[in-house]
Amino acid sequence: MEIHWDPNLEVVKSAQSAVLDVLDGSDVRRYPVDAKVLRSGALDYLRNADEATVGLVLIRDGHAIGQAAIQSVAPVTEQVAAERSSPAVAKSRRSRRRLP
Repeated sequence: MEIHWDPNLEVVKSAQSAVLDVLDGSDVRRYPVDAKVLRSGALDYLRNADEATVGLVLIRDGHAIGQAAIQSVAPVTEQVAAERSSPAVAKSRRSRRRLP
């Protein structure tokens, strides 16, 4: 699942970091997003379930300054399953930050 945001928005530029909150089926996960990834405007998340909700919370000085969320409902593809089981397949898409 490719997650994109506009790194040129003022609220994104002023953020020092972010947190990605993920509800992947019944699994709840939280991932830190550093400034370098935040400025890139994208990351990959390999979902496990057909339904995933992802929220990005922008942080400056320890406080949330903005947030956005999306929900994806689609079957987990064979490509995702292959990437999970084969490092060689996953290596081909490593240009962006990947979250398990």
